[in-house]
Amino acid sequence: MPRKKQLATLEVQLVAWLKVADDGDCRPSHRRIWLMQGTSRIFLRKAKRLIGNDFVNCLDIANVWLAKRQRGRGRFRSFVALAVSACPWEAIVIDQVQNERLAQHFRREGWYEETDKGAPYFYFFKHLRAFNE
Repeated sequence: MPRKKQLATLEVQLVAWLKVADDGDCRPSHRRIWLMQGTSRIFLRKAKRLIGNDFVNCLDIANVWLAKRQRGRGRFRSFVALAVSACPWEAIVIDQVQNERLAQHFRREGWYEETDKGAPYFYFFKHLRAFNE
């Protein structure tokens, strides 16, 4: 009986993509990606954000959908912890957090929070490298 092909985990895909996206010569299409494993999906992009007085390179975690069996078990939090340790850029942005329990976690962890003119979501910033403000 043939073995089922194993898919790379979201974490393995993240580390591989960070290496490609960090290359200064990478094509614009390589600056964004959907990571997929089973029914879970995470959309990432390399972006520039104005933080303080400078535009800095950021990892934007822009869209997350996890399978029901993976929700509320720390899967996304562990993904973010890996992103923090592997990210070669100055900041990470978790875009449009709509889950209040997850928002509370980021607040407890000391992430910077910004609301977008009263919209019901948050932007969380984690400064990874020193830059001028």
